[in-house]
Amino acid sequence: MTKEAIPVILADSELRSQEGLLASFGIRRIPIIALSSVSNSTAFKSRFVSKSVISPSVEKGKEYIKFLLDLPYRGVLIYSGDISAELISESQAELIHGGYSLNIAELDTFEKVFDKWQCYTYCKSIGINTPQSFLADTIENTEKGWKALSENCIIKATRLAGGIYRKVENKNNLESNYKEMENIISSPQNKYRKSSLMTQEVIECGIRDIWCSESLYNKRGECAGVLCIQKIRTCFNSDGTFGSRLYVGKVIGNRRLEELTKKLLNNLHWKGFVHLDWIFSKKEQDYFLTDFNPRLPGFSNLLFRSGFDIGYGYYADLLNLPTSVTTKKCIYFECFRVPGDISGGIGAIAKKRITLKEFIFPYFYISNPNYKKVFDVFMLEDPLYTFLSWCKDTSSFLIRKFGRISKLLTRTQRKSKL
Repeated sequence: MTKEAIPVILADSELRSQEGLLASFGIRRIPIIALSSVSNSTAFKSRFVSKSVISPSVEKGKEYIKFLLDLPYRGVLIYSGDISAELISESQAELIHGGYSLNIAELDTFEKVFDKWQCYTYCKSIGINTPQSFLADTIENTEKGWKALSENCIIKATRLAGGIYRKVENKNNLESNYKEMENIISSPQNKYRKSSLMTQEVIECGIRDIWCSESLYNKRGECAGVLCIQKIRTCFNSDGTFGSRLYVGKVIGNRRLEELTKKLLNNLHWKGFVHLDWIFSKKEQDYFLTDFNPRLPGFSNLLFRSGFDIGYGYYADLLNLPTSVTTKKCIYFECFRVPGDISGGIGAIAKKRITLKEFIFPYFYISNPNYKKVFDVFMLEDPLYTFLSWCKDTSSFLIRKFGRISKLLTRTQRKSKL
């Protein structure tokens, strides 16, 4: 470590939301202390990481905060996923008093938008479009919501990732979809989130009607800028609906989306990172907010490569260092990740969800000199990290695939014996 630079401490360094921060801080020679509850975290092998520390899982709550306070290191703390952000927000006074530098919204502000039902009611109160929603605490109320939404809705969790939902198009599968979502929110890995269910209006859209906006609000509550990304391709859920991953996307100016993003965050008196999901409604000719994430996105590498380096901006603001963010026109491909655009694209073609022509077309942007090209995961500055990421993704993908094949063969053998 250099004596001059104050370290940055990355919580849950194994997550994709932290990935783009490694090179951002590393090339500036800012010491990185990587925390992870995963003992073989790929981030621990990054050439930019100065210290690797195994931490408790963030789900441990107060035990995790105690771990942070007992750490022999101090610096700028960067939170990771939704649960991490909520916990850090709740404990920020204690952490700041304990010597950490951090910038995050207050917990009461947090609760207005972290829970999707609370977010819906808050956005309605300030004039931000969100899909019409109803609480679905019982199967009877779920059916009422389905009927009120013209018998075409989705059932989603109020405190899980926005891409986890089930589309209900007829009464026959309403109860089964409801029970499936109930099982998801009550599963051991999700139970601690204390999520409930809601029915939500379906906004009919094409893939290019799905957008993201990214921003950072500094410690004074001022907007450092807004980056807008149009999705060109995403993953698909098992029922053929769009998922939440960004497989191919384009950084492009969007004045209306910038205005809506600032309106929402200014009303909240927001602080820290934010990643918002939007859908453009052709019927209403306006954008609808579909998810609010108080963190960096999973494609944080794109923010760094595009010049919209709000990871470093967060650090510099807390230490009163000069900084500014700029934006370059970029095209993004998650093609070196598995699952990612190539593996997902092959599957989507096989299931006739996209055509071969639709899959290939975005790659012609590679020859366009007006766009900077960003590929994930591919970091020339950190070859070992890149290689190990490829190995880890590929092995996990193959294990899942062979596991499914094994289960299918077992079922077939059982049936043949009957």
